[in-house]
Amino acid sequence: MAEIELTSTEADALSGTTDSETDFKYHTIAESTYYTEGFRQRHRVLAILKTLGNRFRVYKDGTATFGVRAGKLDDGDTTYTYAATTGQSLTNDQTNYIYLSIASGALALTVNTSDWTITRAMADPYYQFSDAAGSLELCQIDATSFLCAYGGGGQDGLATVLTVDTSDWSLSHGAPFTFEPGICAEPVLCQIDAQHYLCGHTGSLDAGYAGVLELSGGILP
Repeated sequence: MAEIELTSTEADALSGTTDSETDFKYHTIAESTYYTEGFRQRHRVLAILKTLGNRFRVYKDGTATFGVRAGKLDDGDTTYTYAATTGQSLTNDQTNYIYLSIASGALALTVNTSDWTITRAMADPYYQFSDAAGSLELCQIDATSFLCAYGGGGQDGLATVLTVDTSDWSLSHGAPFTFEPGICAEPVLCQIDAQHYLCGHTGSLDAGYAGVLELSGGILP
């Protein structure tokens, strides 16, 4: 939908009025101190915009330094507050990755000038949860649980919950549930809410099928 500018008559009709949603007051036409009211208007607009626009904003404050504006982050039932910081050093002629992460119950700022690397967090080989999984799909349930749908050895559609132990990054899984006793290829998952997941897959004669998986302690049909 296109935004249409006010006509001159519509704009003039705002003279001396106050916007009910923002308490923004329009100055009065021919007012002798119109500029004072104009300053108030600009201050009001900036006060509203700065709250969101400045949250965690990264800005340059020196030749090779930067600052981060204060902000709040809601993670579930927990709110983390980050105080503004200035004068953070950057490495010249390097790619600098700047990010915030939650560490020890607080938001911590990290500046990384190295290339990202991938390593295996698990001490043991990768966890095997099925003898024959075919194509599989993962969908996050919460911070450590993931719903996994896959085609089993007999091409049945199976689902289980993989759980990650973040203390050592080991994995475990629950008993698989057969949601499609037949051909199930290339399953896909999409979360509806914390207990329900839409599951689609290719079935017999390449027909498309979809259903809802429900979680309640374990996986139920």
